[in-house]
Amino acid sequence: MSAAYVVPHEEAEKWGPDFSSHPVGTGPFILKEWLPNREIRLEAREDYFDEPSKVKGIIYRIIPEDLTAVTEFELGNIDILTIPASEYSRYKKDHKKKNYISSIQGLNTYYIGLNCSRPPFNNINMRRAISYAIDREKILNTIYEKRGRLSVGPVPDLLRKWGVQNSYEYNPQKARDLIAKEGFSPRTIYFYITADQEIVDIAEVVQSYIRAVGMEVKIKQLEWSAYKEAINKGESDIFYLSWWADYPDPENFLFPLFHSSNHGPAGNRTRYTNQVADALIEKGQYTIDEKQRNLFYKKAEEMIIADAPWVPLWHKTDFTIRQPRLKNYKIYPIYSMDKGTDISF
Repeated sequence: MSAAYVVPHEEAEKWGPDFSSHPVGTGPFILKEWLPNREIRLEAREDYFDEPSKVKGIIYRIIPEDLTAVTEFELGNIDILTIPASEYSRYKKDHKKKNYISSIQGLNTYYIGLNCSRPPFNNINMRRAISYAIDREKILNTIYEKRGRLSVGPVPDLLRKWGVQNSYEYNPQKARDLIAKEGFSPRTIYFYITADQEIVDIAEVVQSYIRAVGMEVKIKQLEWSAYKEAINKGESDIFYLSWWADYPDPENFLFPLFHSSNHGPAGNRTRYTNQVADALIEKGQYTIDEKQRNLFYKKAEEMIIADAPWVPLWHKTDFTIRQPRLKNYKIYPIYSMDKGTDISF
């Protein structure tokens, strides 16, 4: 894992907290140039101890506008492009270009988080009502164009080694009944999202579902850094986010996201608190026997699903398209596994 890579002690000591802005290590590439918000240039290392790179270098270009990125790819100025949602159908239907599309089932979970630390979502039935109110499968199959697998809980299906039932199938009447039972007094629920167009489209549909069961929802769009700060501080009532595996283990989707010691920026942005779930997760962390670990994690996940701090949505499948001239290209389930030494022209 990248957190355990070897770095020179003297450089880390010299730069201190700024070391991340002056990275140097033992990998197959060295940092040649870093232009913030524009591009990162890597140059192949001649004295790399392992299999050397087959290319002279790699340039990562940061292009916020999807149309600009697609145009650059079409002009041949980009070798590999993560396909934007707006272009997915076009590339899939192109008989020539679809042969250069790669995909991999992602180790991720997209979700709508509910702020458990204050009304109305400090009430378990109000959280459950939101889960019943949203037709997640319909959103996945229409707006999301089936670019993923329906999620029934926080742990990705590819990592879960136990069965979990879908506890919250679309049932708007059940949502209304729960809201009525709790005597919810009308107020505006603030739904925080980033300004990405695909997320805006999804949020508007979610908004309509929640309104249909009797709760007024106002969408608030923020630039990414402001958005992350706001949800870390617990300012939102609900928010849209995803979590991607740092390492391929169920623990990575339970401890950071739901343990009560991780409220806020550490990962538990819903501020979910359950001491029994905490104990189960901790037991799993310290248990060597895999069957026992899975049993602890199964119980913890079932408890979390029942408490409904999330509306789990889907596990996204990634799609990239490459130029025909590229050889030996592949996608890895975790980005840091890719050393960049296989690809060639």
